[in-house]
Amino acid sequence: MAWYIIYVCGFFVLAILGWLVFLTTRYQKLYRKAEIIFKDADPGKLSAMLNKYFQNIEEVNENHQKLQRILTTTKKTAELGLHKVGFLRYNPFGDVGSDQSFSMCLLNTALDGFVISSIHSREGTRVYSKPVQGGVSSYNLSAEEKKVVDIAVGKSNKEVKSEK
Repeated sequence: MAWYIIYVCGFFVLAILGWLVFLTTRYQKLYRKAEIIFKDADPGKLSAMLNKYFQNIEEVNENHQKLQRILTTTKKTAELGLHKVGFLRYNPFGDVGSDQSFSMCLLNTALDGFVISSIHSREGTRVYSKPVQGGVSSYNLSAEEKKVVDIAVGKSNKEVKSEK
């Protein structure tokens, strides 16, 4: 019976020693982290330092919210910008030397924009513009203007040629 009590007491001593080792390692990890944060801090000014830390966190959150608002505004502005471009030089008349005429299409992400065409002939140069909404124009487009709209919309040359 006496040996039984010794075994039970020994078990509890080992359990307490294990628990002590566990707590010591946890304390050392926490101490290392705290040492990094508080290495130059005055122990008497710990609450002031923590208050400053939380103020800095609030400033970071406010700046993050401001940046989110700016990003949203910038995205909306960018969607309105004309950044889909199609350009084509061509010779509409056989009697004029080379490809001096052109058509250019400028569209935004909603495929709204315009087509500008410059037709060069011996008598002079004429410039035309036509609005485009949703990738189509309410005006009749020449074959070159249709092709330049397709280029701006992003259709490949194979798709454009197969539609002819």
